Amino acid sequence: MSLGRLDSWSLCFSPYTFPRIFIIVAVLVEIPFSSLWPFAPQYPAIASHPFSRPEQIRLACYNIQSGRQGRLESALRASYALYAMDQMNVDVGILTEAKLTEGIYTRRSSGYTVVATRAVSYNQGGVALLYRENNVGFTVESVAATHGPNVLRFILRYGAQPVAVVECYCPPSDNNAELENIALALAACPQGIPKVVLGDLNADLGSLGRHRDVESATLMGAHDLADILPFFKNRQHEWSAAVTWQQHRHNFVVSSRCDYILASDPGIFSNCQILEPSLFCSDHRLVLEVIRGAPEREQRANLEGRDRFPLRLPK
Repeated sequence: MSLGRLDSWSLCFSPYTFPRIFIIVAVLVEIPFSSLWPFAPQYPAIASHPFSRPEQIRLACYNIQSGRQGRLESALRASYALYAMDQMNVDVGILTEAKLTEGIYTRRSSGYTVVATRAVSYNQGGVALLYRENNVGFTVESVAATHGPNVLRFILRYGAQPVAVVECYCPPSDNNAELENIALALAACPQGIPKVVLGDLNADLGSLGRHRDVESATLMGAHDLADILPFFKNRQHEWSAAVTWQQHRHNFVVSSRCDYILASDPGIFSNCQILEPSLFCSDHRLVLEVIRGAPEREQRANLEGRDRFPLRLPK
């Protein structure tokens, strides 16, 4: 008995017991590592959501156009669209036909940072990029709007994997001028990394019934870009699964597929859906894709390494 009691007391007061108890309590009360180790890098925590894991990046493309808009209404609708994107837990979003002129728009709203091009007029065109603030799951870099008012290019980086993204809008009355700007943006993207093109092309890449459809499909095929939607099974809606635009005209309905997300490497995506936001009204539907992001520890290690060894351009 004495030996048994002695062994139990020695186990309770062993030098390894208290560190184990401290670690268990720290995990239960969720004490951040930065408070335990003062030299740890200070990065904001990833925003949690019950329908999205930190390792996933939700990328969306949405045309927010409306038949009746003025200068002020265009900016207000863009703000409402940000709120709708937040409710759908979109991490990186593309808004086409934003119609934001003269650089007057909200830079930050609903937890997003917004970068928009200057539309030609408040009645047509313009694109906007929105992405989450204080999110270490990914970074948005090298945002460039040097290819016209309807094309914007940036680099989406998660972990050590960069992805070149080109967002675009082709007006229906355009005579392949925007396709040339898209080709210039794709040529300016870094080589050797996946490319993604998303936006409203106003073309049907499946039927190829018009000359515009053939020109758009030829451009995307030259860069090995494929539509991601057929790789995934879509949910059933009142609209057809392959329709992103629909209008009611008198006694008939006109619909087509004009909003796309195309990629050179479909393996970086884990899901693709066509959805209809409940908090925003448009005759287009939202195209949502989920990117297989890097684990949080890998992204933190990448950020920490870039802080220690920052990249500098040669003089």
